[in-house]
Amino acid sequence: MRGWWEPFKGCYRSGDKFRYMWMLVNTWRNALSERYLSTREFARLLGVSRVTVVKWIKSGRIVAYSVHGKWRIPYSEVERVLRGVQRVRRVAIYARVSSNTQRDDLERQVEALKLWVYKNLPNAE
Repeated sequence: MRGWWEPFKGCYRSGDKFRYMWMLVNTWRNALSERYLSTREFARLLGVSRVTVVKWIKSGRIVAYSVHGKWRIPYSEVERVLRGVQRVRRVAIYARVSSNTQRDDLERQVEALKLWVYKNLPNAE
């Protein structure tokens, strides 16, 4: 777990008050200018569960800050994580019906699935 105080460890104790204050001002300036997401928002953007996001935070895979007992993730982490993720290239769809007489239903299912893939995964084949 990484806290907001990490960059300041040892600064004040070493007597370098100016350095400590400068780091504090810059950190707050950056924190105010960047948007922070909840774990639920982050999970929705990446298409994973909230539990997965919390596991990533605890393992150190993503940077997050605990604010009043709730995790806040900088928006820059979304960009960083997405740069390392491979895009979906091929998608297999599966549709079935119970009998041969339902052939029209099967064609409707296939069309609905193709539409869903087109809307949700625009880069997929």
